Amino acid sequence: MRKSNLLPAALLLAHVGLGLLFNTGTPIFEAPDEDGHYLFVRYLQVYHTLPVQDLDINGPRAHHPPLYHLLGALFSAWVPVRDPGARRIDMQPNPKAYFRYDDPERDNKAMWVHYGPEERWPYSGQALVVHLVRLLSLAFSTVGVLCTYLAARPLRPGAEGERLGLLAAALVAFHPMVLFMSGVLQNNTTMLAAGGAVVYALSRGLRRGFTGRTWVGMGVLLGLGVLLQLSSLVLAAPIGLALLYAAATAKPAQRWRTLFGGGLAIALPMLALTGWWFLRNRALYGDWTGNNVVAQMWCCDPIQPWPALRLFLTGLLGRFGQGLMITYPNPVYYAAGVVGLAALAGWLPAPVLLGWAWRKRPPTPTPATRRALTTEARLWLLHVSVIASVCGALVFYAVTVAPGLPGRYLFPAFPSVAVVVAGGWLAWFGNSARARTLGALALAGLMLAAALYGLYGLLLPTYAPPRTASAGEISRATPLDANIGDTAQVLGYALDTATAHPGGIVQVTIYWRPLSRTDVPYTVFLQLYDPAQGVIAQLDSYPGQGNYATTVWDVGHPLADVYRLKIPADAPAATGRLVFGLYNGADGLRLPVTGADAGPAELAWVQLGTIVVAP
Repeated sequence: MRKSNLLPAALLLAHVGLGLLFNTGTPIFEAPDEDGHYLFVRYLQVYHTLPVQDLDINGPRAHHPPLYHLLGALFSAWVPVRDPGARRIDMQPNPKAYFRYDDPERDNKAMWVHYGPEERWPYSGQALVVHLVRLLSLAFSTVGVLCTYLAARPLRPGAEGERLGLLAAALVAFHPMVLFMSGVLQNNTTMLAAGGAVVYALSRGLRRGFTGRTWVGMGVLLGLGVLLQLSSLVLAAPIGLALLYAAATAKPAQRWRTLFGGGLAIALPMLALTGWWFLRNRALYGDWTGNNVVAQMWCCDPIQPWPALRLFLTGLLGRFGQGLMITYPNPVYYAAGVVGLAALAGWLPAPVLLGWAWRKRPPTPTPATRRALTTEARLWLLHVSVIASVCGALVFYAVTVAPGLPGRYLFPAFPSVAVVVAGGWLAWFGNSARARTLGALALAGLMLAAALYGLYGLLLPTYAPPRTASAGEISRATPLDANIGDTAQVLGYALDTATAHPGGIVQVTIYWRPLSRTDVPYTVFLQLYDPAQGVIAQLDSYPGQGNYATTVWDVGHPLADVYRLKIPADAPAATGRLVFGLYNGADGLRLPVTGADAGPAELAWVQLGTIVVAP
């Protein structure tokens, strides 16, 4: 491998490595619509035909084009799956999970019970299918990273172009939202690949000239992009603009020939690939795209303008988990916004004059330099046109089809956004190659840091089971002597405070040792109880903040199980006792408790310490 290819290759490998970490770190079906996309794959495997979209939002996402799902079905067809059906996923729901935006608390954000045998390494069954098809998402995002580099590299000569290309590619490769979606079974990263491939192909045409073969290739790329994800259809706009430009700059006698010939060369392969799918939509749903049924599916769940705008803007950096409930702290989004605005400001006259415009050029431009500058301008305008086209299409979609606008919907334009951001950012660092390199490293490092924080600081902790408690930690806790049925031995507890205030939180760590897996998933109840006033505060959850049901836990391994009990804002002054136990959510019956720290037999709870609620 040539030395000039080492850095791009290393960048691609880093992206693949991070994508694998997001793949294995995101529990199956804890990503937007992943269950529906999986059911599409399973439907193809079971019935060998395309599903039809109905109004069941929990069924297959059948309104999507089929190519991604077909590839996933072929790639994972060898895996034996226990449930042969394709209408519902084979998972136990977490009944205490509830949807909420922008809540920093991590409890009960898992919609499903995880860590059963299939989800443990080596994966098997349903879980193995999901993780395998996720690799397909990673392959498409890697294509997007590569095409971003190839499209950005020619914008500057020599080392300056290499720097620009690497920075733009790094902004995509280390982007938290890109990495998250590259690690889930979803066809969103196909938009990234399609956008990158189209931009790269158009940039080659603008530099070297368009031929009939070029336009045929554009039609094939557009058709494949649409079969992967309908949103890729928006790329027809920059392709059409490039065709108009080619016709306008052709010799007068060839302009109409260029326009109509190029148009046919694009349209014919595109329609040959996708025409059947548009006709099928028309027959099934009454419109060419299938958006009618999508609008009906989401007709009654509107999102107000401000939350929708916030969802979009924060999604430009990253939101994770099912329903995108796992978010960065607000200061991270504000800092990302400042960096983005600074990069865009790099295109204003003052920093441009400080940067690129002061490079040494011949005092009198030659025809060759004029053509180079004109080509450069055309390439930048290409990226601007892609961004404008995609943004316009997103607004139209949000108004006419589905409420809300996740930031990942901008994926077709992400390669162009990365190129524009990289160019504006580097403009601040003048003519010094060293300063520009340090500036590029700084911005790429910030993006990488955001991705690692998203993975290790947000995503993994949200879905992690309780950590194993060491013997030393247990010895420092307040000891307890209690057994809950034949299910768990309670070893001790620790409190972060003995005094709480209305509206505050008491953190309770319970140390216990599982004695058996259960057939029924039992629910933990934790109460602050005052005999005179009754229950002052209560928390109900599966163990491990909803992440570690009694049906899957490991017998014999002591756990440090942390709960955050919220004291109601109107709680009266009281001295209450913390009590907890396990009950069957189906009938409300509690498991019996024995031992020195057991409460009355009829109450079936373990007695912890007291908490003073002070106004």
